[in-house]
Amino acid sequence: MIATWQEFWNKKHRIYVSPRHMDVYYKVLSRGTLEMLPAHRPLVLLDWGCGDALASPTLRNQDIEVLLYDPTPYVQERISARFSNEQNIRVLTAKDFTSQARESVDIILIFSVLQYISADKFQEILPQLQAILVPNGVLLLGDIVPKGLSMFADVIDLLKAGFRHGFFFDAITGIVATLFSDYRSVRNTNGFTTYSEEEIIDILHGNGFVAERMPKNIGLSGHRMFIKAIKKC
Repeated sequence: MIATWQEFWNKKHRIYVSPRHMDVYYKVLSRGTLEMLPAHRPLVLLDWGCGDALASPTLRNQDIEVLLYDPTPYVQERISARFSNEQNIRVLTAKDFTSQARESVDIILIFSVLQYISADKFQEILPQLQAILVPNGVLLLGDIVPKGLSMFADVIDLLKAGFRHGFFFDAITGIVATLFSDYRSVRNTNGFTTYSEEEIIDILHGNGFVAERMPKNIGLSGHRMFIKAIKKC
């Protein structure tokens, strides 16, 4: 019986309703991320809680060195195998992450992660993230679940994305499957960690960032928030 989000992500899952859904998700993520980045190159980008990290080759091809870190052992193994021979894409172990040199990273991306970790855990890692960013480095926080957002809003976003990108019927099938899945069980038991806009910005301000909410989320979930934070000099 899976009881926590950590246990859920540490095994095979069906978070994507189809290969098309997965492909679209990462294409939208890579395009949206590139739009948020400064124009100068080269850059070093850390994708924290990277999951399958399928946006990495697109970012790498834009003269960006990509560092991948995911604290889940199952994900670590999978991405290490996938990117072991890829130039300018490096998978970090937990030891690598904790020993990352100060002011060595230009951009940190944390996308669709904060809902699965506690607010205390987020505040625990923020000082290290702030330390490894260069002065005026950028922290991008996407897919943040606002307080009061219902599961129904996520369902609507998935159906809209499916209709727009050609996996509508797979989305319907996936929604039905979710009703009987570990994902729904864990979400019902643990819920998501949610933030108001004011809360997340105050947390970032208290940890050495100047932050603002962007007009839209860069992913497929239009109801969720996207925050851009700049490290204070």
